[in-house]
Amino acid sequence: MATSTTDQQRRFAVFGAQGYLGRHLAAHLRAQGHRVDAYDVQPAAGTAFDVADAAQWDRVDTDVDAVFFFAGLTGTHAGFEQYERYLAANELGLLHLLDRLRQRGHRPRVVFPSSRLVYRGRPEPLPEDAPQESKTVYAANKRAGEAFLQAYRAAFGIPTVVYRVCVPYGNLLGQSYSYGTIGAFIRLAKETGVIPLYGGGTPRRTFTHVQDVCAQIAATALRPETEGQTYNVAGEAFALADVAGWIAARLNARVATAPWPEKEWAIESGDTVFADEKIRALLPAPLAFRLRDWIAATDFAG
Repeated sequence: MATSTTDQQRRFAVFGAQGYLGRHLAAHLRAQGHRVDAYDVQPAAGTAFDVADAAQWDRVDTDVDAVFFFAGLTGTHAGFEQYERYLAANELGLLHLLDRLRQRGHRPRVVFPSSRLVYRGRPEPLPEDAPQESKTVYAANKRAGEAFLQAYRAAFGIPTVVYRVCVPYGNLLGQSYSYGTIGAFIRLAKETGVIPLYGGGTPRRTFTHVQDVCAQIAATALRPETEGQTYNVAGEAFALADVAGWIAARLNARVATAPWPEKEWAIESGDTVFADEKIRALLPAPLAFRLRDWIAATDFAG
């Protein structure tokens, strides 16, 4: 596991502390001995808070070392159907935070999770300055969030750092085994015995265990040299077909090729494999988990 950001106890605010990444990050930071103020619209273990409500920000104590803005909505087609909710949660909420910080003297570092979906897919690994595009409202939200951070950093000196995450997997909290792509593969294998793959599953992705995602962020977020920077989170690159095959073999299921639905093909990014040399320069050994080992070792019963 990556080392702590600092030996000193810090105070952090985590927004979206009940989301998949947010709750793992909050737990990781607490395990390191830090104080975490947790905020979420569903406050199972924190303060009830709607980031899109400007009035609620008046009661937030921003006298912290860093603010992890992990609140928001994810999804592909849902963003087109619920664009007002996506704009409110993913963009307006971040702007409320930045507006409060510009009015206050203290300048905590703002840590923002972005996505592989900001990139224009291509077969070659994607460095942080690779060409971008938006094929979904969610991708546009993330690109806008990064732009807001850049603007407020330049205009008001608010320190920032952005981490782009490709495909996280695993779950150390709660009952589900994973989330997103891996979670869907596991659910389909268990419930139907078949994992359907559009077009044969040739697209490649970078996969990172959620604990490694959190460890990389926690270990680097407050380093002086990371301020104002953007990092691809390090992981392992595999084709979707390979990963589906490993899960199917583990759960006595099979993989079936399916044609691309027009709706899905329109927003498909193709290969999105991260070039992660930038974060590996800070963390030479950033991975404690390997996807094939995790699949082999995980008890998927229940």
